[in-house]
Amino acid sequence: MTRIHFYQVTGRLESALSLIPRLADKALRRHLDVLVHSDDTHRAALADRQLAGSGLPLSAVSVSCDGEPGQHYGLLINLADTVPDWFSRFERLVEIVYDDSTIVLTRRQNYRFYRDRGYPLHYHDLSQSN
Repeated sequence: MTRIHFYQVTGRLESALSLIPRLADKALRRHLDVLVHSDDTHRAALADRQLAGSGLPLSAVSVSCDGEPGQHYGLLINLADTVPDWFSRFERLVEIVYDDSTIVLTRRQNYRFYRDRGYPLHYHDLSQSN
C-alpha cells in the first residue's frame, strides 16, 4: 500500500520546490525512482530547473505534466492540485504544503481523500526548521 507523506514548509512555491531535490536524493538512496507530477506547466518547469541544478542523476528522476506516470513506481511527488488516478502504483507519495491558500485547501482535500481510503499518512512539519 502506498505510504503518503505530507511535508509542511514555510514560504511559497519556491520553498516547496527547494525540497524536491532533497526528497529525490533520499528516494534514490533507497533505490526508488522518482516522478515529479504537476498539472501546471509553470510548476513543472520550475521543478525541472531545481532538479537540473541539484547534481542528482536525472536518469532516475522525471518531471511530468502530461498526466501519465510512465515506468515509475517508486516515489511520486505530487505538485498537481488533484490526486492522480494512478497514485496507488507508487511505493511512496509526497504532497508538499506551503503558504498559498489554494494549495492548503487542495492538500487538505487530498489528505481527506487518502485518509478516507485507509492509506497510511505521515506528516512532517519542516516549517520550524526553515
